[in-house]
Order: sequence, then structure tokens, then C-alpha cells
Amino acid sequence: MKKPPFVIKGNFEGLFFTLQNAVLGASEEVPGKANHRVRIYEGKLTDPEFLDEYKPDDFANHDSMILKGASNITVYPNTQSPFDNENTFNFSQVVLINPIIIKTWNLNGKTYGRLRSDFLGVTSKSEIDDGENKDKNNNSNNNSDTNRTGTNDNGTNNDRSNDQNDNGFVRREENESNRDNSSQNQGCMSGFQGCLPRLGGCLKNIFNILLLLLFLAFLFWLFRSCSNSSMRNFNFCDELQKLKENEKKLKSELDDKRKKYKDELKKNAKLFSNIYFYADSDEIRNISEHSVQELIEFLKRHKSVNVKLEGHSNRLSKNNISFRRAQAVKKRLTDALIMENRISAIGLENSKMLQDSSNISIENKNKSYNMNMRVEVILND
Repeated sequence: MKKPPFVIKGNFEGLFFTLQNAVLGASEEVPGKANHRVRIYEGKLTDPEFLDEYKPDDFANHDSMILKGASNITVYPNTQSPFDNENTFNFSQVVLINPIIIKTWNLNGKTYGRLRSDFLGVTSKSEIDDGENKDKNNNSNNNSDTNRTGTNDNGTNNDRSNDQNDNGFVRREENESNRDNSSQNQGCMSGFQGCLPRLGGCLKNIFNILLLLLFLAFLFWLFRSCSNSSMRNFNFCDELQKLKENEKKLKSELDDKRKKYKDELKKNAKLFSNIYFYADSDEIRNISEHSVQELIEFLKRHKSVNVKLEGHSNRLSKNNISFRRAQAVKKRLTDALIMENRISAIGLENSKMLQDSSNISIENKNKSYNMNMRVEVILND
């Protein structure tokens, strides 16, 4: 049987960390002294292919990562493997081909994460035996139960730890989180692993709290200075009072102008509220010509006012004479350059009669009329 070291290529998924924060602040410098170097501290390798030589140039590309080593990598054998049971190795040389970061988290000023990648590496001269692997895992994970057991003396597999996940490798991030929580409980200023290197440090948080307290104190002083009668001589208090008085005055003036405007509308509406017609005709009576002119002049002065024209008749008609009368008045307005979108016209026939339909008057011997033959003018401000 072939003995280590092995050159292995396969599918890798594992855990890593770096000695830098996940996100650099605007004032932070790019980390030096290899703080940014990725360190693989546990993982699994599936579908392994055992090669004769380590030739990283045959597989590396611009998206690859070349590492000096990786530890605690469990290799799951297949039918072509030189060993039958899964074994855990340290690798002296590693190439991660097209790595993908699955998840990252920040602990104690370091960035931890899980990645997935094609893998090419050279194992150390011997595999990690059962006792050595347990000791390393126990020391690195604060006596947690995440160590894997390997094989026993008679070559059979023992049960793996309950903390091992479905993907086949230990989830050490939970143990790292427990270790971080225990270190935080030692106090804010308990050395380099305290809160100073994390999130700007305790001092930064205290400074922000002091700024907030100063701002609240200023607001309280400002309120007291305006409400205290002995401080009324401050200019900003006087100006505030003047602004309130001016606002009240302007509101009163605006209400007065609105009232005058509505009164003017009502007064003018009486001048052209009804425009009268001859019987069975859309011809405006001579007596209403003055009303039409008054309506035109009013609409030119008040460009925000719209008008609704309601045509009426003395009886039901076959030719919709009430609507034709409303349209006749509308044409007079548009001919006088009143915008058409300000005018609406409808015919209501004899639905709103002002007198009995039999009450008919005669003008110029052959033109009859009464008050029902009209167009009512309704203003909409």
C-alpha cells in the first residue's frame, strides 16, 4: 500500500480564518505582516484523485489561492484510494482553485468563514493519528466535543461526535463563538482580545454616548431659556414670538380675502345666472345678450373659475333643445377665447321648471318665450 505523503486533488469544503476584520474602515490601513493570509484549520475532501506529482501550475488560475499549508483535513476515500477508511491529514502545500466563500463572521478582531473549492495539495509525511487529532481539537476549541475519532486498533470506525454536521466536518464556529463570549466576560479592558479592537472599542462607544448627552442637555437649556420669563430678552425667543404673530396675521388676512372672493362670486353670478331663449330655438333673447357679455368679462378676470351650463326647456323635445341651448352659450364663450376645458354643458329638458308650461309670452308678434326656456350658469371656484 502506498504511504504518505500523498498528492491529492478533490472537492473541498472547510473552515478558515484571517487576522483582520471583515470590513476595513475608512481610516484603517491595509493589513500587513501576513494578517490577511488565509489559514485553513479544518475541512473535508471528497471524490479524491491521487496524483503522482504536485504540479500547481497545471491547475492554478487568476482566481486561485496558493497556501503554505492546511490542517485537520479529513479525506473521504473512494475505490481508487490507497486507504479504505477516512483519514485526517495536515497539508504542507495547497492550491484552492476558484474558491467560493459560503459564510463569514467576525470574532475577536479576526475573520472566520467557510469556503468551498476545488483542491490540490500535498499531505505531510504521516496522517494525524487518533490521539493527536483529539488533543489538537481539544486545545483549539476550548475542550469542546468537536474532535473526530478516526479508526481504532482493529481498523473499525468509531462513532463521530454529535457536533459534526451533515456535510462531514466539524462546525468549529460554534466553539469559537463560545470562546469569544468567555473572553468578553472578562471585562472591557482585559487585554488585546477585549472590546477595543472590535467595533471601534469601548472608548468610541463612550464618546458617542457623551455626545448624545451633551446634545440633550443643550435642547433642555434651549427650552428652559424660552419658557423662563426672566430670559425673555433673548433675541431668538423674541423672533420666535414675532413669527407666530405674523403667521396669525397672515392667516387672518387670507381668510378675509377668501370671504371677499366668495362674496364677489355670488354678486357677479346674479348678473348672468340665467340666459333666456325663444321657444323651440337655441337663439338667445336680446334681453340676455348683456348677461352673456358680463359672463365673458367675469371669466377673463377670474381665470381659476370654471363654469357649468345647464340647459332647460318648457317641455320634452325630440331634438334635445335644452342641450343645444347650453352648447350655444358655450360657443359664445369659446369664441371669446375662454378655454374650452373650463366649460361644461348639459341638457336637463323640463326637469327644473320655473313656471307653468302653459304660461307663454309673445315678443315681436311671432316669437314666444317663458322662464323655463333658459340656461342656468353655475360657477365652480
